[in-house]
Amino acid sequence: MLFFGNKLAYKKYRKLWQGMYEAKKITKEAMDAALSTFMPLYEHASEAMLKTDATIDTSLAAMQFMLIAQAHGYDTNAIACYDASKAAESVGLDPEQFVPVMAIAIGKSAKAPAAMKTSRYDIGELVDYQ
Repeated sequence: MLFFGNKLAYKKYRKLWQGMYEAKKITKEAMDAALSTFMPLYEHASEAMLKTDATIDTSLAAMQFMLIAQAHGYDTNAIACYDASKAAESVGLDPEQFVPVMAIAIGKSAKAPAAMKTSRYDIGELVDYQ
């Protein structure tokens, strides 16, 4: 599976918030406050900010996909070795709008996988607690 971030996803936010308001999940004041707070940020955002936002949101969605797949008995593997510059076009997406974030292989092992003994970085090399 290929996961892409949509740099223009924010253009659907008004409709989403309007739907929540119509379903009486939020008040009009809450909807107006939310939209007046973050919509201008997106509407005037740089290309870099839109790409970063799309990448973060899609990374979280991909993580959830992997966790849900595992809960249903599937194995997954995140793959970074693909030509990201050709990914969007190869599946018919506009490469100016859609950012390739991650490829994920999904399936079931033919047999129960043996416990892998791998080496990992010491947490102290990656995180600094101050």
